[in-house]
Amino acid sequence: MRVQTTRFGELEVADNEIITFPQGILGFEAVKEYILLEGSGAFKFLQAVGEPDLTFVVIAPREIVQGYK
Repeated sequence: MRVQTTRFGELEVADNEIITFPQGILGFEAVKEYILLEGSGAFKFLQAVGEPDLTFVVIAPREIVQGYK
């Protein structure tokens, strides 16, 4: 599948790379499908599928807080 993005251009993505949030993300409930893209260091990008302008910068909490539960 091809995903068009504003920041990263057109990307070829396998179906198993799509992350589905059945209820969406708070404030973005209508957008349910995303892909996770590598960023810089511990940061990554959560890019919406079908919404080229919608990208979140994300980080795993354990990357900055040891012992995070």
